[in-house]
Amino acid sequence: MLPKVGIVNASALTIGAFRDTVRARIAEFLRDSPIELVVLRRVSVNGEVAKPNIYYVDVTTTVRDVIAHAGGVTEVGNANNVFVVRDGQRIPVRDWQSDRSASSDLRSGDQVVVARKSWLSMNVLPALSVMTGVVSLVVVLFRR
Repeated sequence: MLPKVGIVNASALTIGAFRDTVRARIAEFLRDSPIELVVLRRVSVNGEVAKPNIYYVDVTTTVRDVIAHAGGVTEVGNANNVFVVRDGQRIPVRDWQSDRSASSDLRSGDQVVVARKSWLSMNVLPALSVMTGVVSLVVVLFRR
């Protein structure tokens, strides 16, 4: 906080209006002030990503960008099952890797969640191997 600027209710202003208000108040005390105001959004990334955490990102950041900040999807993560939790609602994000989805736009307070792959998809080869063994055993037992 800058004491001479005072309190600015940012929640009641658009980003541009907030920037202009702060600059105008600073201009009363500093001529040609070199202050750059950057508005960040607080986004949580959870689930099957390498570094789940809370990230402060600028307004142009998309779901793809914030997942990249979190180190990407892990081996057990399901890149086809990504959703944003916003105001208590789960919003599926389709095609987040190309950022064509309207839900890839983030708001402050959003939670991006990458779901885990299903047990069967992660264990398809061992499951087939066990099933083949069981079928072979059943065939051998019934041939006798």
